[in-house]
Amino acid sequence: MSNLVEFFEHNSWANQRLLEHCARLPPKALETTAPGTYGSIIETLRHLAGAEERYLSYLEDRPHRKELWEKAALGLPRLQETALDRARRWRELLAVEPDPEAVITRRKPDGSEDRLTTRTCLVQAIHHGNDHRTHVCTVLGAAGLEVPDLDAWHFYGED
Repeated sequence: MSNLVEFFEHNSWANQRLLEHCARLPPKALETTAPGTYGSIIETLRHLAGAEERYLSYLEDRPHRKELWEKAALGLPRLQETALDRARRWRELLAVEPDPEAVITRRKPDGSEDRLTTRTCLVQAIHHGNDHRTHVCTVLGAAGLEVPDLDAWHFYGED
């Protein structure tokens, strides 16, 4: 397995594990936030899912699915379902070893366009996932709630 595939396998695993953890929380806990984070737990999970969907849509060169936009009021069951779908799509995308220097044209809702490389989009997806999973874990810890282990030690079962 290439390093790139492993990074995305961990990313998908960590997303799924965090969603499973949050699904066991009382519903009110999902509205909790902490200073310096993106927002509430549920807002952050929705943002994470919506952004990852957007990155995949750029790389797959297909329209962003509007029902998964960041501001969609998706509940945890739907977020978990879409996380599994994105994990599958990442595997399929990476199986063909995309050219890191290929240029992607992003079409924005206002009709404008910009360009970035596949490499930029892939690195952003990993960075963004780590960043916002950390936000959720910060909120959990600040609220005195259990924080899941999402690191490589636990991913590889070497904890």
